[in-house]
Amino acid sequence: MASATAVAIIIQRGRVLMIKSPANGERFAWQFPLGEIAAAEDPQDAAVRETREQVGLRVQPSSVLGERFVEAISRRLVYVACTPLGAAEAKLASPGGATELAWCTFGEFMERVPGGLFPPVVAHLRNVLDP
Repeated sequence: MASATAVAIIIQRGRVLMIKSPANGERFAWQFPLGEIAAAEDPQDAAVRETREQVGLRVQPSSVLGERFVEAISRRLVYVACTPLGAAEAKLASPGGATELAWCTFGEFMERVPGGLFPPVVAHLRNVLDP
């Protein structure tokens, strides 16, 4: 069975949290907090855990937006919509991980991910983010 990754889509005040992390070796790319789903772990629990580890936020998952298999990386990605709990601010929490973070409007999201993304995630973001 292919490895599975939980992808946390965190929305707060009309913006989505994105982090700039290493991808494909030395190249850095904007993405959402994400990480491997442990054996017997629910994707929503993995999204909560990875968000806490990567950006120090406690979040509440609200729904699974969808999932897909990405052949190029041989991984199943599960996209989980989340909302921050409490008044804590996101911060870079993993040494050697993300180098930047940003709360993005829909337009800023589209600039950071010019190649597009899984259509159900884009549709969700279009509906909940500030333009």
